[in-house]
Amino acid sequence: MEVIGDGVPTRARKSWFCLDAAVVALGSGIRGSGGHAVETVLENRATEAEPFLADGWAHLEGTGGYVFEGTPLSLTERRTGRWHDINSGDDTGGALEPVSRPYVTIWYDHGIDPADAAYAYVLLPGASRERTRAFHRDRPVAVLANTPLVQAVRAGGLWAATFWAAGTAGVLTADAPCVALVRRRGTRIDVAVADPGRTVEVVTLTLGLPAHGVLRADDTVTVTPGARPRVTVKLGGSAGRTHVAALSGPGSPRYGR
Repeated sequence: MEVIGDGVPTRARKSWFCLDAAVVALGSGIRGSGGHAVETVLENRATEAEPFLADGWAHLEGTGGYVFEGTPLSLTERRTGRWHDINSGDDTGGALEPVSRPYVTIWYDHGIDPADAAYAYVLLPGASRERTRAFHRDRPVAVLANTPLVQAVRAGGLWAATFWAAGTAGVLTADAPCVALVRRRGTRIDVAVADPGRTVEVVTLTLGLPAHGVLRADDTVTVTPGARPRVTVKLGGSAGRTHVAALSGPGSPRYGR
C-alpha cells in the first residue's frame, strides 16, 4: 500500500507478509509536513483485557501477540460516544444514548513532520503469551529490507518482497517494480510474481538459488535455468493477478546433467 494522505501531506509505503501463523507488517518512507503528527496504530481494540507489555513484545489476552522493533506506546482507557455523532442512518438508528467501552491502543509515535520514519512488527493472531515470548526469543522471521524502495522478509525457506523499484532482497533481484515470493521445499523452488500497481509490462527476477529445470510455468512466464536462474514474467494486461512457476533445484534426479 502506498499511503497518500487525503488533504494532509502524509506519505508512507506499507507491506504485509502473511505467513502460516503470523503477519509481518513493514512501513517505510513515512513523512509529513505542515506541523502534522504522524502515528502508526498496531492495535485499537474494544476489550476488558489488560495488555502485558515486555521488552520487544506484548500480549493481549483473547486477541494475540505482538513482536516489534522500537518501543511503541500503549494506552488503556474507557471511551464514551453516541452513534448519532458519527452515523444517523438506519444501521445504527442514530441512537442518542451514550455508549461506553474499554479500549486498548498500541501505536508508534513518529513525531511531527517525520522525514523518513519506519516501523516493523509482527502480529500473532490468537497466540498465547508463552508463544509470543518464544517468537520474540527465537526470531523465526527476519526482515531483509525495509526502505522506500524494497520491503522484504525471510522465514526459513520462504522469501517475500515488495519491490517499489528495481532492487535486491535476499535471494531475489528484480529489474522492475513487482511483488514476489519464492519458496524452497526440498528440491522444488516455487516462484510467484504479481504487479498490484498495474504499471509494468515485463519483469525479470534473478534468483540466488540454483535451478536446472522447469517443473511447470504459466504461459506468461519464461525461465532460464542455471546457477542464477532468471524468471521473466509478462505482467501487462494481467490486472494484478499472480503468475507462477516451479523449478527443480539441487538434489533432484536430473540435477547436474
